[in-house]
Amino acid sequence: MSAGVPGHPDQPLGLGVAPQALALLNDPFVRLVARDFAGRLQREAPTSDEARVRLAYRLALGREPSETERAASLEFLARQTQERQMR
Repeated sequence: MSAGVPGHPDQPLGLGVAPQALALLNDPFVRLVARDFAGRLQREAPTSDEARVRLAYRLALGREPSETERAASLEFLARQTQERQMR
């Protein structure tokens, strides 16, 4: 059943995957929705990155983040904050 299924271990990914992902990430609608989501996180969990990460996972995925996901998310936020402060 896996024959011809892109991304299946037996089938290479098509060349269009990366450009399609970039197009999606740069789409004005996707950026607007992401900005709105970030705003909601700021409004509903203004006190800490930890609270915002947990809320983001609950809203987007319907579950709490695993410890690995939580740590990676907090590390990402710390790095982004530091990079923005250096600009």
